[in-house]
Amino acid sequence: MSDNITREQIACFHLKTKEKTMTAYRTLAFLLSVAGLLPGTQAQAEASENDIVIGHRRIVHSKVLGEDRKINIYTPQSYNSGNHNYPILILLDGDGHFHHATGIMEVLAKNGGIPEMIVIGVTNTQRTRDLTPYANEGEPGGGANNFLQFLTDELTPWIDKNYRTRPLRFLVGHSLGGLFAVHTLTKKPDFFRGLIAISPSMQWAKQRSTKEFETWLETKPNVTASLYMTAGNEGMGLLGGTLKISGSLSEHAPATLQWKFDHHPLETHNSVVHRSIYDGMEFIFKGWRVSDPLAIYDEGGLEAVASSVEKSRAPFGYDFTIPPSTMFFLVATLLMQDRHDEAIAIFVGLDPDQYTLPGYYLSYLSKQVTTKAPVAVQKKFHLHCLEIDPHNELARTSLQKLGVEPPPPPAKMGAPIAAPDPTTSEPSNKN
Repeated sequence: MSDNITREQIACFHLKTKEKTMTAYRTLAFLLSVAGLLPGTQAQAEASENDIVIGHRRIVHSKVLGEDRKINIYTPQSYNSGNHNYPILILLDGDGHFHHATGIMEVLAKNGGIPEMIVIGVTNTQRTRDLTPYANEGEPGGGANNFLQFLTDELTPWIDKNYRTRPLRFLVGHSLGGLFAVHTLTKKPDFFRGLIAISPSMQWAKQRSTKEFETWLETKPNVTASLYMTAGNEGMGLLGGTLKISGSLSEHAPATLQWKFDHHPLETHNSVVHRSIYDGMEFIFKGWRVSDPLAIYDEGGLEAVASSVEKSRAPFGYDFTIPPSTMFFLVATLLMQDRHDEAIAIFVGLDPDQYTLPGYYLSYLSKQVTTKAPVAVQKKFHLHCLEIDPHNELARTSLQKLGVEPPPPPAKMGAPIAAPDPTTSEPSNKN
C-alpha cells in the first residue's frame, strides 16, 4: 500500500530539518527576490491544509528483478493545471536525494534554466547488487545490466502509461550510482539524453568499468547525449578512474557527445551531490535560458524572442513556444518601464492553455498593474488573469473594486487531477 510522502511519514522529507533544505531554499529566495517575488509554500497535492506534499510513492513490480520496487514521484506544479507532456529524470538513491533534487528541478524550471520535469526517485533494495556491473572481490554485485533492464523495459513504460511524458529522459547517479550512469552510457547510449555521474565509483572491480568505457569510446560510438561528471575530495582510486575517463573523452569523444568534468576538492563525497545536480542540469541545458529577452524584444519583437527560443529548444525536440518565465519577465519589465500598452498586449495574447503562470507571478504583475497602469489596462489584465487561472481571487477582488463583475468562480475550487492508482503496479489510464 502506498501513501503520500509527507513530513509525518518519512523523516528524510521532514521540513524542519533545515540542514537538508537550506541550500535549495536560499537559492530560490535569492532568485525570486531579484524579481521582487517571495512565494508562499506550494503543495503539489493536498493531503490536508497542514501538510506540504512534495511527491507520492508508488509500488512497481519488476519481473526482471523478481521484487516490488518503491518509487518516489514528483510532478511539476503545472502538471495538474494543463495537458503538457514532460521529460522524466530518473534519480538513483531516490530515498536519499529526492527532497533536495526536486527542489533543484523546481528552482531551475521556474527561472527558465530547464524545462519542467517529472522526477522518478528509485529507492534501493540491494544497492550494491543493482548499481555495479561486476562483483568486487567477493562483495555482492554485478547486477547492473538487470537493473538497467528494469529501468528501460519496465519502469519507464509504466511511467509513460501513467503520466504525461515525452521521450526525453535523464539519469542522475551518485557514487555507485555514478558508476552505473557511466556504465549505462556504454550499454544504452540512446536511452538517456543526459547523464549526471556524481563522484562515480570508478575504482570498483579494479577500474574494470573505466577500461571498458575507454574501449567503448575508441569505437567512435554514434551517440547524441550529454555526460556531466564531478568528484569531491575523493580517494585516488575514484578520482583517478574519473580522470582517466575525462582523458579518454578529451581524445575520443564524438562531437555529438557533450561532456564536462568538474573537480570540487573542497566538497566531500556526500556534500558534492547537491551542487552537482544543479550544475549538471545547467550544463545539459546550456543555452536553454533566454539571457536578455527584453533586448531581443526591443530589437525584433516577439518574433525575435521566439527565434531565440527555437535555437535552444530544437535539440531537445521541443516546440518553440516562448516559456512562461520569459513572458513573465517581458511583461513585468515593460510594466516597470511604464510601457503599459505593450505589456498588456503581450499578456492578453497569452493562451491560457499554454501559459499557466504560478500564482505569485500573477500577484506580482497585478501589483505592478494596479500601481502603474490606467484603469482600462487594469481591467484587461485582471480579466485575463481569470482566464489563465479561474481560481485567482486577487483578480476577482480587483475587478470588483474597479466596478466590474467578474465571471462566476468554478463550482469546485482546486480539485486535483487524480493520480495513478497507488495500489497496483499495472498501468492505469494515461492522464
